[in-house]
Amino acid sequence: MIQNKEALDQVREEAVKVLDSYDCRILVCSGTGCVATGSQKIYEKFMEIAKDAPGVTIEFGPHDKDAHVGVKKTGCQGVCELGPLVRIQKGDDVIQYTKVQIEDCQEIFEKSVQGNETIERLLYQKGGKVSRGPE
Repeated sequence: MIQNKEALDQVREEAVKVLDSYDCRILVCSGTGCVATGSQKIYEKFMEIAKDAPGVTIEFGPHDKDAHVGVKKTGCQGVCELGPLVRIQKGDDVIQYTKVQIEDCQEIFEKSVQGNETIERLLYQKGGKVSRGPE
């Protein structure tokens, strides 16, 4: 049990180290709006794709030299009307995908998780401007 600020700071530092150890995180929104538009199926599809990928481990936890991808449900990512939302995070690089469908998952995994490409048609677009993620 955390009983003081120093203990809280220590727990935080340990959590940051664990999160920093991931090569890539696939964060699937599980807020009410996204669940209503199918995010649970998106999460399950990413789990299926990642578990079958060679050299990839999907659990959140420390890893050695194998490629590591964490697939995780999150709370609301903030733009419910654009769900299901999927955030791909590699270090400080973040891509926020909107209106993700089951048929998009394989492409996202191959291009954005295993590769370093952004799929522009899945990004937020308004007034001719495209946003790659939270700013």
